[in-house]
Amino acid sequence: MDILFFLLFLLYFIAIIVGLIKPTSVIRWGNPDKRNRKIVLKFYGIGLILFFVLFGLSINNIDATEEYSGTTNISENDDVQHANNNTKKEEEPFQPENENNEAEAIEEINDDTVVTGNLEVHFIDVGQADSILIKTGSDSMLIDAGNNDDSNIVVNYIKSQGINNLDYVIGTHPHEDHIGGLDAVINTFEISKILMPKQKSTTKTFEDVLTSIQNKGLKVTTPIVGETYNLGQAEWTILAPSQVQYDETNNASIAIKLEYGNNSFIFTGDAEEISELEMIKTGSLKSDVLKVGHHGSRSSTSIDFLNRVNPTYAVISVGLDNNYGHPHSEVIERLNNKNIEILRTDEVGTIIFISDGNNITYTTNKSDVTNVVAIPQPVTEESNIEDNVAAVEISKLDKKGELVTITNLSNEAVDMQGWKLVSVTGNQIFKFPQYSLNSGAFVTVGGYDSIDISDFDWEEGKGIWNNSKSDPAGLYDTNGNLVSEFND
Repeated sequence: MDILFFLLFLLYFIAIIVGLIKPTSVIRWGNPDKRNRKIVLKFYGIGLILFFVLFGLSINNIDATEEYSGTTNISENDDVQHANNNTKKEEEPFQPENENNEAEAIEEINDDTVVTGNLEVHFIDVGQADSILIKTGSDSMLIDAGNNDDSNIVVNYIKSQGINNLDYVIGTHPHEDHIGGLDAVINTFEISKILMPKQKSTTKTFEDVLTSIQNKGLKVTTPIVGETYNLGQAEWTILAPSQVQYDETNNASIAIKLEYGNNSFIFTGDAEEISELEMIKTGSLKSDVLKVGHHGSRSSTSIDFLNRVNPTYAVISVGLDNNYGHPHSEVIERLNNKNIEILRTDEVGTIIFISDGNNITYTTNKSDVTNVVAIPQPVTEESNIEDNVAAVEISKLDKKGELVTITNLSNEAVDMQGWKLVSVTGNQIFKFPQYSLNSGAFVTVGGYDSIDISDFDWEEGKGIWNNSKSDPAGLYDTNGNLVSEFND
């Protein structure tokens, strides 16, 4: 093909040269007077242009054909090569250089999940609210801090665990039953990092928390889905919120997955179905323990979400006989249908899970201690303390020193969590955190002037008993029964 085009080009070129010398020798048609060089250039020039166009098209077609053929050959060669490789693998199975490689690899993987010591997760009984303390070794974190009235309960509970510093504090969302006691926690303990969602509120409770953060010189860290933090040997990852703002504040709740060795926990705040469906997209949610969202409301714990988590235990932080009907029967039914063990703070009080990285056990403060307390009778010389098996009384009230002493005169320990000590005149209430008063022992509750010597502190910076008026003290059990009264 190349030779033919070359010959045609050569003939055209010779014709043009001859025509320019003697036009009549190459132009044989038309009027002889008009057979001139101009006609030669016009006729043979057009022909030459057409020649180059046809030649170019021919070359492009040849190149394209060769390129496609080459690609096909490469693909066929690759298929052959793959087939040869597969045949070779079948004929000559791979033999590792070191027979222990596989065992070493398995051991290395297992090392990633080997932990020492225990992880504790405390679901503090704060009634119709949330507060969860997590600790492992010397590291600890807090998720939510109950209502405003729960401030002392949460602070004293953390103190009772020997904790002075919290590595992380999470305020899941700006509702009072989750951040009410957060300002007291921030004011009391050293905090390394605090996380809160972007969702804002105009409530005084929310403003109090921001003021405490500012006064401590802290900065709020905004949660980012997928970010992972370390707590000692444990690791926790943010699952939600995926958006900055939600129409329903509950969906802005910070949700996390906590992993310790081969055990895991999921905490969802008050996240509802919208947020739960977003969490499903983040990855594996399988966990041993689920903190049921929104106190067991039907708006949370959707079937799809529950199927993905598939927990062994479900914890519901809820108040006894609350006004919302929590937990809703639909949620209880969903959990029961999957044979998930349900633990409720309104039924068993504070719940403590302990993980060694492979196994999980739990205890509750109402497991072994009776919560039934009889109204005490005055102790006389003829009476015997052993006869008053559940006698608890206010044995001393030092108004000037701001110190109340409560004594257990019975022959057994008494669970005082949820009991209330009341300043009648001032209508001020101290609510006991998780606490068991042993037989024959006493406990002190201090006001402003005795916070350094009391077992429990009332309200720092505010006098309780130091006034000139008569101010009796009343002690009430969890059922609201008056157990003891001290008249001044």
